Amino acid sequence: MPSPPSANVAHNGSDGSGKPTTATSNGDSQGSKVYQDESINRFLADGTQRGPVGFGPDQTQSEAETAGEVRMFENLRAFDVQFGCDKSLKAKPEQK
Repeated sequence: MPSPPSANVAHNGSDGSGKPTTATSNGDSQGSKVYQDESINRFLADGTQRGPVGFGPDQTQSEAETAGEVRMFENLRAFDVQFGCDKSLKAKPEQK
């Protein structure tokens, strides 16, 4: 009976027979797929990241432009708040 795939992992890139190991020779092709799916899910879960083209709901050009403008203004507002660059300038007291 073959041992589990994790037991076949060789750290030096060899399985002991002198041949380089590959994902398919270790029976780990399914594990690689799961890892890739998990990586994509972590990437997409980050609200600041945008998914690759074709991996989201379809938008019209005007909807995409509007959404882009909204994101831009949100980023500008966050910058203003972080660095105190608010456009509503406070009146400075007059010096005598």
